[in-house]
Amino acid sequence: MSGPASVRRGLRTIGGAAGALALGAAAAFTQVPRPSPPTIGGGPQQELPAVSIEDAYGPLQVEDLEQLARSGQSYHRRLVKTRGVLHDLVPRQYLALGELAARVLVIPLQPGDHHDLGTLIGIDVDLTGVVRVLPDDQKTVRCRGELVLESKCQDWDLPVLPNAQPQWPPISITVVRISDRGTTRGSGKERRTLADTGLAAAAADGKPVRALGQFRGANLCQDLPEASRRDPADWVLHTAEGPVWS
Repeated sequence: MSGPASVRRGLRTIGGAAGALALGAAAAFTQVPRPSPPTIGGGPQQELPAVSIEDAYGPLQVEDLEQLARSGQSYHRRLVKTRGVLHDLVPRQYLALGELAARVLVIPLQPGDHHDLGTLIGIDVDLTGVVRVLPDDQKTVRCRGELVLESKCQDWDLPVLPNAQPQWPPISITVVRISDRGTTRGSGKERRTLADTGLAAAAADGKPVRALGQFRGANLCQDLPEASRRDPADWVLHTAEGPVWS
């Protein structure tokens, strides 16, 4: 069956300073054939007109990340553009988009896209995608002749939703388009590392340091090797230059 996933062949890098990642052959809003219902009497089927992502989930809405995180139910199955800093959440599977205390789960459109999205971790990005609320406990249902999870049946051309987890954001957004806003200090080839800041060296010398980043708890997102923790009370701060124990 045709759909955005069948037309697309993974995220690709678009030229230009923004370094955007977008849908391959058809950019952001792919025209896809609409599945035809079976005909009465078993006659030949006739394909219905193509339907775009905007037709299915639009029109596009531009919203603050805090609004999405707070009122995600209102945007369920809607096409939304927002912004935030990209972080890893579940290695090789899911990411998170954060802005201050607000976070949403980021789902790659294809499993292999996580690697490409990983090049933007720690970067301030614009992200366009389909917002969906994570289900508490999905059932397996028969859909289109197959046994699939409920979220797959509801949105056949999007990845199946994971069930909600206590430490995850309850709202997800499946990536359709993402681009570097170019506002992150040291982005691209000139992006700084923690070693460039001198933060780790100053901390090792017992000097007071100040850093700005996202609170990541007791290494909840596995940003750092557990063996590198010096004290059981340490927690992780994810700065623009990388994660650090605090």
